[in-house]
Amino acid sequence: MSHLEPPATVSGIERLTNERRTTAGVAHDIHVALTDPLRVDQAEQRLRADWPHQSSWPLSFEPAEGTAAPKVVLGWVPDDRQDEAVEALRGALDRLQRT
Repeated sequence: MSHLEPPATVSGIERLTNERRTTAGVAHDIHVALTDPLRVDQAEQRLRADWPHQSSWPLSFEPAEGTAAPKVVLGWVPDDRQDEAVEALRGALDRLQRT
């Protein structure tokens, strides 16, 4: 029987960058650390395709060094919606790894 790896999920917000003032208030890019590398074929492309907020909070990825987990950047997230954005990312990661 093979040992199953636990799915990667959000370990937390690492930092905020690129402060912007918008009509909705202050927004930042949120740099989110993952617990583990994504072990799904074409994970970044598939995660972007499934991301329901791509037009408002575009996803990008910071490359991982060595065996480190990648970091996901959620762009232009209003400060009062950061928790919502991180929870949406958790849901998208869960859907990606269940398929």
